Amino acid sequence: KASSLEYWTCKLTDLSREYRNSSFWEVWRKQREKKKAFAKQKLAADKTRALHEERIEKLIGSAIKRTPRPSATNSERMAKVGSARADQLEKERAQKRPTSLKTELPGRVVSLRANADDEEYPDFEDVLFDDGDD
Repeated sequence: KASSLEYWTCKLTDLSREYRNSSFWEVWRKQREKKKAFAKQKLAADKTRALHEERIEKLIGSAIKRTPRPSATNSERMAKVGSARADQLEKERAQKRPTSLKTELPGRVVSLRANADDEEYPDFEDVLFDDGDD
């Protein structure tokens, strides 16, 4: 009943610290002030966001204008993809291949005999298996 003299006695809970010991009129006034402050902040944020987006659009536009135009058409560039891929694969395979060992000259063989023209191994049997007469 809008114009009735009947009313309810209510209390705000202690959990809402912001509104503790406040009447409903005070709560409504605080909420209205918060709502107005939030609306002002939102307007300011929207203006800042619009300026930021406009700046980004300008940067993107200038970057697009500065990019060099391709000299070849898309079909020409796509035709080169296969050969470029094959070249790259060949480079990778060449890097993975083991390097070929260089053939070096064999070391110089020093003969233990005075005149060893034959290429046989020296015969040390008499020295190794001597009966030990000395």
